[in-house]
Amino acid sequence: MSGYIYEIFSSFQGEGASVAGSAYGLRQIFVRMAGCNIAAKELGGTQCVWCDTKDAQIFDPEHARIEEGPGNGKFFLIKNPMTPEDVLGHISRLSTPDLHSISITGGEPLSQDDFCLDLLALLKSEGYKTYLESNGARPDVLPRFAKNIDYACIDLKTKDSKAAFDWRLLLELEIESIKQLLIAGTKVYAKIVVTSKTELEDIIIIADHMANLDVPVIVQPVSPPNDNIKRPDWETLTLFTEALAERTMGIVALSYQVHKMVGYL
Repeated sequence: MSGYIYEIFSSFQGEGASVAGSAYGLRQIFVRMAGCNIAAKELGGTQCVWCDTKDAQIFDPEHARIEEGPGNGKFFLIKNPMTPEDVLGHISRLSTPDLHSISITGGEPLSQDDFCLDLLALLKSEGYKTYLESNGARPDVLPRFAKNIDYACIDLKTKDSKAAFDWRLLLELEIESIKQLLIAGTKVYAKIVVTSKTELEDIIIIADHMANLDVPVIVQPVSPPNDNIKRPDWETLTLFTEALAERTMGIVALSYQVHKMVGYL
């Protein structure tokens, strides 16, 4: 099975805080898969209003960009689609002694579920640890390959992300994805990106959905802020973390996209 890649590069995981399931601060090779089901309005909303990888939303880009050397920030283009063996070849070339895991991100990796299945199986057979970042909207496909995912981050979208017409349905899908990963033994945590328009009431609804799950939750102010989308103020941010901690079983932590603050990939 071949698939479409947006980019492959080596860097350090810049978000997640110090919670179980996170690879924060650790060296990863990022395989950014092309296409996003939310951007394609599969759930009737729009693309997430704060999406920071809009170029990766296209499902079939003609080319993928591949880093020339680990961490050098220089890229060359190769033609899509790629096979899992093609991707493995680039991962092998970019591997470094401090490599922790392979981040399968997007876009939305589960939008190419068959390709993702084959790629994860190949990576595990080659001895790599795997890390999945997903919007969690496709729990139906996870049972097929969750066993090949060592670490995972599921993004719990807030209502103001405008990711779905029926926000509560999306939330239920995301929670089910977390459950599927837990069943498979994956170390998983939940991430909530918040903005100045995020409502405390919605954070409480998310917390209530997670009440019986022993899963860490990180709250991540939107980054970088712009004229239309701003971060919540400090007082509101603390209300969010307190509400989650009061209602959920897992640790609650604050996260920022450190790689963007320091100008890394």
